[in-house]
Amino acid sequence: PTSAPAPANAPAPTYGDCNIDDFLPKKSVPQLGDRGSVPVNMSDSDAFSSISKGHGSMQAVLTSRQRNLQIVRAMWTAGNKTAIESAIGMNDQAVIVDLLNVFNQKPGLWSLDLCTILLPQVKDIMGSKYDNYILTGCDALKAILRNFATVIKSNLEVPSSIGVDISREERHQKCKACYDILMMIRSSLEQKGRPSGKLGSKYREIQVLFNQLD
Repeated sequence: PTSAPAPANAPAPTYGDCNIDDFLPKKSVPQLGDRGSVPVNMSDSDAFSSISKGHGSMQAVLTSRQRNLQIVRAMWTAGNKTAIESAIGMNDQAVIVDLLNVFNQKPGLWSLDLCTILLPQVKDIMGSKYDNYILTGCDALKAILRNFATVIKSNLEVPSSIGVDISREERHQKCKACYDILMMIRSSLEQKGRPSGKLGSKYREIQVLFNQLD
């Protein structure tokens, strides 16, 4: 059975660097506010009380995400583009991350059309404060650059004005849109420097793949 969302005055503690509000839907459930982190020296009874108070918020997060993913799954038969546009309209970044994880496991699902639609979302995810979101964005970028960098670069020139080639003009517009967003992502990554660990390794792989656009 579906549980009711947490009431507006329900406590929403943060655990470590993870703020529960970041995962609540932006429209359907009220923002609950940052109430600070759980103290490390909290007693067992206080810790249990804090966890219990946060249960309603987490339940709202999981219920909303399940509902949104069920909607996207139901629409998938209508075409990938329709389902993805619906997911974007939900304004829930967690749903986009879940969707990208599917694409990352099945790179053959990507198309130039979907690159155009999803790259702005990937750009936002690359600015997340959560490393697992960024890693998902990195894998999506790797798939896009490996499969479409050559296509994008070769279609950046404005089509000749001689004759009318609608498909070529549309392809040029899509490739130009993808290129512009990719360059913004590239610039942002360069400004961040080179983090250590798995994230740093992903950044270096992407920077090499970006060279295909030069």
